[in-house]
Amino acid sequence: MTFAGIFAAFPRLVMRIFFDLAVALILFFLPLEVLFRLSSWILFMPAEDIISEVAMMILLLSLGSACLAVLVAGVVCGWMGLHSRWTTAKKVDAVYAAIGVGTLALIVCIYMMLLTRWLGQVTGIDISTSAMNAASLLVIIAALFVSVWKYGVLRAGKAIQTHLDKGNKFVAIFVLLSVILVVAKGVALHDDHEIRANPIAAPRKAMPNVILLTIDALAAEDMSLYGYRLQTTPRLDDFGRESYVFDNFFASSNWTTPSVASLISGLYPASSGVSQYGSYFLEPDRDKNLAATLMANGYQTAAVISNVRAHPLFLRISESFSTITEPPLRPAKVDSIYTGFRRYRLKNYWTRNWANDIFQPAFQILGLLQSPSTERMGSLYPPELVFDRTLPLFELMKRPAFIWAHIFPPHDPYRPSPPFKGKFGVFNDKDSEVRAGRYAPAFQPAVDQQRVRYDEFILDTDARVGIFLDQLKAAGRFDDSIIIITADHGESFSKNFFQHGGPYLHQPLVHIPLIVHLPGQHKGKRIPFYAGQVDLLPTVMDLLELPIPTWSDGESLKAAMLEGKPTSKPKFSMNLDRDSRFAPSNKGSIAVMQNGWKLVRYLGSDTQELYDLALDPKETAELASANPEQAIKMRDLIDARFNLVK
Repeated sequence: MTFAGIFAAFPRLVMRIFFDLAVALILFFLPLEVLFRLSSWILFMPAEDIISEVAMMILLLSLGSACLAVLVAGVVCGWMGLHSRWTTAKKVDAVYAAIGVGTLALIVCIYMMLLTRWLGQVTGIDISTSAMNAASLLVIIAALFVSVWKYGVLRAGKAIQTHLDKGNKFVAIFVLLSVILVVAKGVALHDDHEIRANPIAAPRKAMPNVILLTIDALAAEDMSLYGYRLQTTPRLDDFGRESYVFDNFFASSNWTTPSVASLISGLYPASSGVSQYGSYFLEPDRDKNLAATLMANGYQTAAVISNVRAHPLFLRISESFSTITEPPLRPAKVDSIYTGFRRYRLKNYWTRNWANDIFQPAFQILGLLQSPSTERMGSLYPPELVFDRTLPLFELMKRPAFIWAHIFPPHDPYRPSPPFKGKFGVFNDKDSEVRAGRYAPAFQPAVDQQRVRYDEFILDTDARVGIFLDQLKAAGRFDDSIIIITADHGESFSKNFFQHGGPYLHQPLVHIPLIVHLPGQHKGKRIPFYAGQVDLLPTVMDLLELPIPTWSDGESLKAAMLEGKPTSKPKFSMNLDRDSRFAPSNKGSIAVMQNGWKLVRYLGSDTQELYDLALDPKETAELASANPEQAIKMRDLIDARFNLVK
């Protein structure tokens, strides 16, 4: 076949492969994928966002089909040029037959993958990737064998192509409508490496920088700073001696997304609606956060976030930041695949989250993504990946600047690096493997060993945070900044519950650190009063002598820090189950803490737990029956604050 013939065949092949892939993905895969997700979407997404989500899916699948079509067409044309003994017509027939049969195989794979997910959701059985691959391969071989045995390769391929061609016009219509919808919605590309200028000037000269460092899954119960028996946080202990340390600081939830949303917005999850997996700030509330509020007062703002569930794109508040970076989480092999996506992104749209969720099994099959259970997992999340991106921002951004950095350790898997591993205990990690969530009492020894690794991981993380603080001092940023170190939530190794999330709101899950260092501060102070994540935003604004937004659920802690005045509002923590954000909550659990007391109410039932934290900080004695008056008083605080189904 001549070069001219191959050149002429190339665009036809691209179109043929593109439409076959698009038909398989958009007409066969997408409807079932949408049905799979719809029951979750309607709980936290308005109808227009659901439509936009589907439109973005169509465009992403179309883009992926186009890229793959060009690649495959190039390979095919090269093959056609090498096999010159075949006639052109014979080559084209063979190629089209192969494309048709290959598309059928892809459709079978799609249905097998979706079937596996449906079965896993319905039965609760974790079907392994290898089992799915083996089953898919057997079904594909059987389908292809029957087709070829009955019709022959060419006839089977042509028959498949004839049926696929019927879907081409529908693909074209759906893609066109999606483009129109996305353009009308105003979605645009944004360069992640760009730092947007802030036209608003700061109200005063020499406004301090604000540095917020959040540490994932760091329980105050396991920090020597808070009296833990092991020396897990020597560097933070030193930092606390010259800072304000809050002894009773509570997370607004027991897992990342709602707690981080609360910390950055000053709104409880029940107020913001960001309370479950996949939920985000809706359009009217996207400026109700610390970054947007500081930006409106002349600050440049940045976020370097290593947990995708805490990322501004995931929360859809990315426009509140002058610059953000993609989460530095991926193995090198996979990270290189996303180079194009890392440079440009769609404003306020987490395109990669959905794409990763769908195509991650493919990366695992190709060996590009390691299994979460491997020993290498810990090395994928080093805090240095965050700190190395954070420090240069001080030179690139104009003062005053707000920089939010979120590091992943000591979140599970607990993989402390040498020399920290073995510091508190030597044993075989495989002997202490436990699933997250509820566990039987017989597993407590294994959970205790997991806690040892967790404590070592905290020590490891503490050392790296200490290096970051040293780097801030060397750069001259330590004494001209308000530095805040806290966590998103804690971690549980007791009460028959392992790790975080779930219905429980016990102290290990919600009692987290808060350390605040003011510019030039050298003497530390312990603050005994109750405080919560919703208080962070009003506190920062008050410390900067800027107006506190009236929409915040919290209160300023400035008077507690500088004047020793007690806080006045009760503090709440909650885990709201899958339920509509557009209706009163009736599933999940809510805790209230005030004046040394804590009550946990389990919604949808009469179950409640009352604890006297002043006398029983470990929550060993449940007092609801013994002290019903106090239980009613605390329950009334919950009912008065939140719109709940009675």
